Amino acid sequence: MSPTAVRLSRKTGTSAVLAAGTDIVLQIGQDLGATNTDEAQRVKVKIQRIKIKWISGTAATFTPSMFSETGAALADIEQEYLGALTAVAAIFDATNIQGYCYTDLRGRLYLRPTPNAGADNIFKYQVYYEVCF
Repeated sequence: MSPTAVRLSRKTGTSAVLAAGTDIVLQIGQDLGATNTDEAQRVKVKIQRIKIKWISGTAATFTPSMFSETGAALADIEQEYLGALTAVAAIFDATNIQGYCYTDLRGRLYLRPTPNAGADNIFKYQVYYEVCF
């Protein structure tokens, strides 16, 4: 039996300066009324769409991924999604992902753009997801 989704939600923003292994923290637990990280909890989500656009920096390409734990390695069990290599002139837009996963214990998912060079890259992002019960 499939879980019942609460509603479609979206996290958007512009990242701080990022190097290859830097995560963007998505506070999913706030959708359930958590007002700080101490109140958050593990949340089941269905990732629907991930959009990322490189804004500035020295990278020539990036490869987006999503993790359920901060600092997780590529191809580790905490990797929830791996996107395609994308040139910085293009927008990465993965639709209809339909992937279920859980956040960490603080109600967070971690988006990692993974630029191929530099520690000065900035990205705009939108992640669409459903919180599930």
